[in-house]
Order: sequence, then C-alpha cells, then structure tokens
Amino acid sequence: LNDDPRIAAAPLFAEVVRRAFLGRASDAAIVLPAVPLSRLFGEPAGVALQAAGVEILGGTSVRELLPDEAGNPHQLRLAGAEDCHADAFVFALTPQQLQRIPFGAASMAEVLDCASPDLLATAPIVSTHVSLPRPVDLPAVTGLLGTTTQWVFNSDRIRQDREGAPGGLLSCVTSGARELEGVDDAGICAVVENELHALLPEVAGIEASRMHVVRERHATMAPTVAANRARPAIRTALPGVFLAGDWVDTGLPATIEGAALSGRLAAEACLSALPRRAATQAA
Repeated sequence: LNDDPRIAAAPLFAEVVRRAFLGRASDAAIVLPAVPLSRLFGEPAGVALQAAGVEILGGTSVRELLPDEAGNPHQLRLAGAEDCHADAFVFALTPQQLQRIPFGAASMAEVLDCASPDLLATAPIVSTHVSLPRPVDLPAVTGLLGTTTQWVFNSDRIRQDREGAPGGLLSCVTSGARELEGVDDAGICAVVENELHALLPEVAGIEASRMHVVRERHATMAPTVAANRARPAIRTALPGVFLAGDWVDTGLPATIEGAALSGRLAAEACLSALPRRAATQAA
C-alpha cells in the first residue's frame, strides 16, 4: 500500500490479498527486475509502438485540449510540435499534471472531476542506497519490523549490472516516509546505518563507503479511505477521453500492477469507443 496501515483503505489491501493468495499459486510470486524498469518496459514498448506505426514525441508537453463546436474534445495543442487531432485520447498523467491542462474555461481535472483535495494527497518514499566495500551475504529482499527502514534490497543478488562489481550495494526503502520530512540526508543516513548494523549481522561492523538518499515526495497517491473513494474511472464523462495511471480506480493500490492494468483497460475502452476502426484493425 506504500503507506501507514493506520490510514490506508482496507479494501485495497483486501484486493491485493484476494489476487495474490486466493487464486493460483503463481499469483503470489514476487518478480524482481534485474535491469532498470526503463529498459525492461519503456524501451521494448517504444519499439513495439513504432513498429505498429505509432509516432512518439519525446519531451513534448500538452498545452491544451481543445473542444470542437459541439464541445467534444478533438484536438491537442502541443508544445514545440504541430497540433494533434484524434478521435480518442488517453491521458496517463497524475492528477496534479491534469490540473495544468485547460479544457475550455476549466482545467482538465475539474472537467473530469479529478480535483478532489483527498485525491491530490500523496505519499512519499525515501530510498537510501548504501555502498559497501564488499558484497554481503543477504537475501535479495529483507523486511524489517518496527524500524524506519522497511525493506532492504540486496542489489548484488538482483541486478545484472552488479555481476563482478568490487563492492556491495544495498537499497533501503521507507514508504509513507512522512517521519523523514524535514530530516536532512545526513540524518537519514545515520538512521539507516544504525538499523542495518543493529538488525543485520551480515552488515554489522562494515562501514559504508558511500550513502545516497533519493526522496520521492509525491511517489504515489495517499491510499486513504477518502482518496480511494475519489479515484476516477478509466472512462470519463467526455466522449473519447480516457484515463490511465496507478491512481485511477482499478481496485488496486498505486503500484506498477495497477498502472499496467489501467493501461490495458484504457486501451480496451478506447477501442470500444471506435468500433469501426477496431474492426478494421482486427481484419
């Protein structure tokens, strides 16, 4: 859930349990990517889209969604590129990004009813990458209880690019890390180092050669009861406009699984709104 269980919506947890443990045994498998996610998902997706004749405009932002005379969306105004006309649009943006896109006299978020203050609340994640003088004999993933550090990922057992590396690398993660807001990097490093030494004998006595803190202040939506109720559907009230992202209503928390599911549902909804084009493509 990426947040404190005391504020998280129970239905989200129940759905994860249902999908992971009440189906096939393989549904509970944990997959650890051995390469960066951009290489695992982003690059192959780009190749597949271009092979299908899709034009990808990198580094181009949307300035405005324009309505036609009937008030229906029909054109995107882009920054540094020609305007784009389309029969359907899928917005894979955050609620905050939708706030900055106008549609007529209102913002897209207002038009799509995605401007709820509850929905705009986010949960931070702090990751501390600990470089060690040598690899340590830890499992790929170690969970810690009652500590600021929640998960310790042993990159030497996960990442392909770590094979033969002279030192060791641990990535220590804290989700819903509100307690670390206002704590400087040195303070976070001290907390992480103390917890590693106190709880993991494999690390005790080994001084870190380098520690690097990465803060994602708006990593995911806050999975509160109010925010979960405010999540919009894939289909919007605007004809031909659909949403995708880990924050839309898929029944799952704001995870990569939820994002992938939203993309599939948005694509299916988009094709169903264009029956003649979908039939032509199928033929």
